[in-house]
Amino acid sequence: MIEVVKMAITNGWTRDHKRVLYHFEHLTQRQAKVIEKAIRGLHVVETVVPILPTHHRNRYFLPDMPSAIRFAWEMERGEWAEYVVSIRPALDAERAQAKVLVRYFNKHPEAESISDKEVLRLSPG
Repeated sequence: MIEVVKMAITNGWTRDHKRVLYHFEHLTQRQAKVIEKAIRGLHVVETVVPILPTHHRNRYFLPDMPSAIRFAWEMERGEWAEYVVSIRPALDAERAQAKVLVRYFNKHPEAESISDKEVLRLSPG
């Protein structure tokens, strides 16, 4: 009789019950904490609008990864004229801009928009 020995694979590839291919890897506690912290931070949903002559990009800022995923899902399911191209953690510069924008819109609730030039003027440093 042949004995089948199951070995623990640290990193590898498999398919789930729907036959979707995915990669898995085991993380150290430190790596897991870094990822957990990133999930709770500001996220950006990037989209493109392909129907305009200039094909412009939009960046939507959401408070955390679950909110960003939910927003992107609603956008894809809805009647939006733009397509989600990425969901990612905000860059340091984007987090700094977001702080400036939150302060600005809290101070000016009647405002509907602000120019990039004005955001730079209001930014520290």
